[in-house]
Amino acid sequence: MPTPTRPSRSLRPLASQAMFALTLGAAVALPLVGCKKPEAPTNTQPVPTSTKIDLTPEEGDIVREIAKQRREQRLAEAPPFDRDAEIRRLLLEEYEVDLDARFPDGIDRQSLRDRAAIAADVQTRVLADADIRYPAEKREQLIKEAELKFPIRTIGEHVKVNLRGGRKVEGDILAIGPDHAKIGVHTILFADVLEPDPVSFDEERSEGRRVQYVKVNFDTDRELFIDEQTRKLLPATLKQHGFVPAAGKLVRIDALIDSLESKVDKAEQAFKKQQATDIEAAIEKEMLDEGLRNILNQATGVTPVATTTDTDTPAEGDMTAPDTATPTE
Repeated sequence: MPTPTRPSRSLRPLASQAMFALTLGAAVALPLVGCKKPEAPTNTQPVPTSTKIDLTPEEGDIVREIAKQRREQRLAEAPPFDRDAEIRRLLLEEYEVDLDARFPDGIDRQSLRDRAAIAADVQTRVLADADIRYPAEKREQLIKEAELKFPIRTIGEHVKVNLRGGRKVEGDILAIGPDHAKIGVHTILFADVLEPDPVSFDEERSEGRRVQYVKVNFDTDRELFIDEQTRKLLPATLKQHGFVPAAGKLVRIDALIDSLESKVDKAEQAFKKQQATDIEAAIEKEMLDEGLRNILNQATGVTPVATTTDTDTPAEGDMTAPDTATPTE
């Protein structure tokens, strides 16, 4: 009588649960669920169906150890997170700084200079240009002009003073007060003085006029020139020394890169987490494809027993004919 074909054992739930146990520390026993009762054999070979298989604790440990070893190997061989590429992406995305185009030869942090040193160099250059355009000799000349235009009357000086009403007073200045002066035997009020300018009797106000004269005719123009040249040359010079525009100001590239480190760290953590997840999923799939029982057999050196199937057809080389009656003459 023919022996029914032994149903095959599906190992997919075993692998899935073994990987789950590896990750979460589940129980060792990994039963196969959804078993289906095998059908009776027919004239054609039946489709194999699943049966329930339990792993012993030792077998469960073997499965988990194999999965762990594969995971460690895959992680060791997996490509590392490219921090430089992430920095380039963030610089371009957040600050529109193309690092490769801006620094084709790379960044030499040791050669980068700080802003103060660069600004000092620019100032030296601009001041040299200003001295050529606005020479000190011209300023000295203006100072002398101011002294002539705005004289300062001092005690002992001989003066002639025209007063309101046509009066005139001449003599040596003997005393100068806040609102009057004594010239010879006369005391005059500055409010009545027509000539010379009564301000000339006020040393402080006269000095102010002299300073203003030089400022208007020299100092202001020179300062504007220096300011304009500095605003034009400083940004260009900073960019030549590794500064890039960021958030409305120029920042040295190494400082800008350092400010992105926390974001790069988070991106690296997310990358490694996803990488580990993908590797675990790949190992689970390949172990399912290989079959847990085959994996166990290979790990333990056990040779699987071949399954035999009896049929009504005699085996090849079997010349034994069916038992039939021999007709008699």
